[in-house]
Amino acid sequence: MLNLRYRYKAIFMKDVFVLLILFIFLGYKNPESTKIISLQEAVDQELIELDIKGNIDSPHYYKPIELKVKSVSDFSFILNVKNGQRFLTQDSSVQDMIVVKSELIALEPGSEKSLDLNAMCTQRQNRGPAQNERYVLGPMAEKHLLQVSQKVQALETYNTIGQYAIWTISNNIGLDEIAGFNEVEAEALQKFVSEITGRKIPEKDTTDYLTNYNRPSLAVRTLGGKFEYGLVKTSAVTIGLFNEQNIIARELLNKPVAPRGDHVLNFEFDMAAYTEPVYFVRLIIDGEIKISYRIEV
Repeated sequence: MLNLRYRYKAIFMKDVFVLLILFIFLGYKNPESTKIISLQEAVDQELIELDIKGNIDSPHYYKPIELKVKSVSDFSFILNVKNGQRFLTQDSSVQDMIVVKSELIALEPGSEKSLDLNAMCTQRQNRGPAQNERYVLGPMAEKHLLQVSQKVQALETYNTIGQYAIWTISNNIGLDEIAGFNEVEAEALQKFVSEITGRKIPEKDTTDYLTNYNRPSLAVRTLGGKFEYGLVKTSAVTIGLFNEQNIIARELLNKPVAPRGDHVLNFEFDMAAYTEPVYFVRLIIDGEIKISYRIEV
């Protein structure tokens, strides 16, 4: 009896093994079904149609690009939006963007997908995208810009600090301008940019209001206010000061983990340091602009 059971078990296991091999063979008989194709390759091979525009519901350092893609291929594949992919505006006065977080998008024949991309501005002097601002696919970033973009993803600094790090390469701003409420993040990116470029990190000036976010006493002439807002879930909450060109001037509040419930969110800034005639104070929750308030200084 024991021998019969053992023989039955052996035959059964053999059948399972054969079925498993057959399943694997059938599952992979079409290698194109799991092929990963970059965004540029998919465009070059005419596998997709693209619609790329600015996302005005997000600041230029979080998810400023809305990507809509339609597959015109006759096979399934995975679209790879690589870190370092650049998007160029058709208006020379508007910011170009660089993807700082890679994305994989599964596409079936004829399917359409829409995704807001983690990206950042590469032209500090230009204005942020307006409603339905159109973009085209640009070249991949190279060298230091690509390295910093990849570091932003590695550290998950999808915020103003990451944006300032990008600008040290694209706009040659000072390493001391990589600053924010999270000083550990800022120092890590300062050190990284210094290592890859050979640029020295300036000695920290503890009396400079512009680069010291956790010392409000440095302000000379303060203007402030508050937002009252209810959160339905734990969220990342920031308040940003933007100029008329929709470019971040300063982060005024940063609460990466704000609990559910009602909140009174106070903000202030130094009018002696920020002297443009008009600013917008924006309440941003989980990367989405919820309230925008115009201030005339």
